Amino acid sequence: KLASVTMPDSVRRIGADVFYNSPNIEYEIVDGVKYLGNWAVGITDKNQTEYTLKEGTVGLCDAFKDSKIKKINLPSSLKIIGDNAFYNCIALDTVIVPDGFKDFGESAFMGSGLDYINIPQSVERIEDNAFRGSSIDTLYIPNSVQKLGEGICSFCKSLRVVTFPSNTTGISLYSCSSLSSVTILSQIPPHIESNAFYMVPQKCVLTVPEESVKAYSSLEYRKFEIRGIDLSSNLDIVDGKEDVIQSADICDYDKISYTRTLPNLLWNPLYVPFEIPYSELSEKYDIAYINAIHSYDRDDNGTIDDLTMEVVKIKSGNLKANYPYVIRAKNEESKEMSIVLENTYLHETKDVTIDCSSVLHNFEVSGAYSRKTASE
Repeated sequence: KLASVTMPDSVRRIGADVFYNSPNIEYEIVDGVKYLGNWAVGITDKNQTEYTLKEGTVGLCDAFKDSKIKKINLPSSLKIIGDNAFYNCIALDTVIVPDGFKDFGESAFMGSGLDYINIPQSVERIEDNAFRGSSIDTLYIPNSVQKLGEGICSFCKSLRVVTFPSNTTGISLYSCSSLSSVTILSQIPPHIESNAFYMVPQKCVLTVPEESVKAYSSLEYRKFEIRGIDLSSNLDIVDGKEDVIQSADICDYDKISYTRTLPNLLWNPLYVPFEIPYSELSEKYDIAYINAIHSYDRDDNGTIDDLTMEVVKIKSGNLKANYPYVIRAKNEESKEMSIVLENTYLHETKDVTIDCSSVLHNFEVSGAYSRKTASE
């Protein structure tokens, strides 16, 4: 019977169920996670809802398959989320992937409750059915991806916005019945797989490179409203301006610059249409997400006297686009914000509701961003 396994650093993929029914293997167990070398290969309790992978972990196979996990904290060392890693994890919602991450395995999040995941510019492979049937809302696939598998987001009934990279060769959005915006950055129209647009609403807008509109319009893509975009522009965003960013601006930009003046050294809202690496802000600012908002009747007279916001500081990873954070300058000089991000994707604006079920109120974050200039 198999009792020990040595995992070399060169391993890029471990198939599903490789270690199934191998009770004699000696694992290293840290915080309920089973490790072989630098790979997370199992857990001790499928009912546990939150796990943190140890720093130094480079990959995980089907460790969390069919578990009740809600939150996973991934280390900066992680490179691979393997086959069936979070298969059928219906309670899982948000996953923040570190910079330098490389591969998503086959069916990695298939059938999960995943509604948001960032895909860094370092990602090289997304295997077949990686997000199939998940609850993902927005999916942006960067041009760094060299292999894009089949059916990666088929049956994603909550998917509203998706962007495919410039090297896309085939496409299927089967049963994506909530889609409102599809962007394909390939100048050559990708092969349309069988029933690729089944149940995709005809009012969905397809955005393609400006010079390729005619080519897309001659194929089955013509069932949608087709718009052209210039892929080589820069964008400057300034808080407080009146001009609103239009839906045609939702695409890749060579450079995005964001400037803002914070009014004080207290917590202020931060809500922007692009992802920001925490490392870009950590030296000058504290960043936190809103965990809950509590209401108090201090006089016991039946009226609310105080509302208190409970926040949790962020220490690593990326800030999500279109998500309500709070930001606090560490000194007076830092009140003047200026951020420049290269090769960045601008996400579609959406309203966000902070669900505070333990108190009497829900708080909605809404509004539009302003566009200062756009030039070649």
